[in-house]
Amino acid sequence: MPKWAFSLILICFLLLVSSPVSASIASFGQIFKSQPMIISHQMQDSGTKLLVNEWVPQGLVYYSQKNWLLVSAYRGITDKNGTRNETIITITYPHSNRVIKSVKLLDDQGKQHFGHAGGITVTDKDLWVASTGKKNYVLQYSLKDLEQSQNEGTIKAKRVYSFQHKTSHVSWSKGSSIGDRLCIGEYQKKEKGAVYCYSLDANGYMIRANPIIHTIPGDVQGMSFYQDPQNLQTYIIYSRSFGRKLNSKLEIHGDFGLSDQNKKQLTIPTMSQGVTTVGPALYVNFESGAEIYKDAKQNIYSLYYANLPFLLQLK
Repeated sequence: MPKWAFSLILICFLLLVSSPVSASIASFGQIFKSQPMIISHQMQDSGTKLLVNEWVPQGLVYYSQKNWLLVSAYRGITDKNGTRNETIITITYPHSNRVIKSVKLLDDQGKQHFGHAGGITVTDKDLWVASTGKKNYVLQYSLKDLEQSQNEGTIKAKRVYSFQHKTSHVSWSKGSSIGDRLCIGEYQKKEKGAVYCYSLDANGYMIRANPIIHTIPGDVQGMSFYQDPQNLQTYIIYSRSFGRKLNSKLEIHGDFGLSDQNKKQLTIPTMSQGVTTVGPALYVNFESGAEIYKDAKQNIYSLYYANLPFLLQLK
C-alpha cells in the first residue's frame, strides 16, 4: 500500500471518531493537515541560497509516475541587479518535507523565463506551465527532461505558446465530461472568469484552433479535476483567493458554469493558490508565507491536504 494511502486512511478514521462536529461547520484546521513546503534554489548570479520565503509558491500538481508533488514558484524579492520573477519548479513527495530537487525554468531559446508560473499541470509526457508577466505564456516541458535534470539545474521548454487571453492557471481534464483537454484559466476578479480548453495533437502539442470556452467563478487561482472512483462523477475544484486581507474559498462543482446549487464550499486561509489531487487527497498551497506578503492576514508556508471524499459530504 502506498504511504499516502495509509496516511489518508488514518486521517479519515480520525475525522470520523473525533468530536461530533457537523461536517457543514467543520473548520479548516479540523479537516486539513499540513505538510512543510521547502522551496529553495541556488542562484548562480550571487552564489547564495535564497531564504525559503523569498520564493512565492504558485502552481501545484501531482506527477503519479514518480509519486512527485511539483510546486512552481517565482522569485518575489528583487536582487541588487534588479532581477525578479525568476521561475522554478521544486519537487517533493506527498506527506514529506524532503526536497527531491529544484530546477530553474528556461524558455525554448534557452533563456531564463521570467513570469509568475501561476499554474502547472502534467499530461502523459509533458509538464505545462501557465505564466503571466509582460505577456501571457504557456510553456511546455518534457517530463523526461525534468526527471533527468539535476538539483539546482535547468530545464528548457520544448515549445512556448503566447495567448491574447490571460494564462493564470492550467489543468488537464483527462477523464472528465469534456474529454482530454488542456484547460487554461483566465483570472478575473469578482463575478466570473473563463477557462479555455484546448486539444492536443498526436505528438502531444497543443492545437490552438477552436478551444472550448467555459465560464468559471471569479478570483480563481487554481483549478483541478477529480473523478470519483465509485460513481465516476467528475468534479471541478477551484481555489479562489480574494487578496491578502480576506479568507480564500475552496469550491467543488459538479460542472462548469455558475449555477451549481449543490457545490461544496469551504472557507480556507488567505491567498490560496494551486490545487491538485493525490489519490483521494486534495492538496492546496498558499502564497501568503512569502516575504512580499508578510502583511497578509495570515502567513502560511505549508501545503495542506484533506480527504476529498469527506469534503464531498459537506453541506
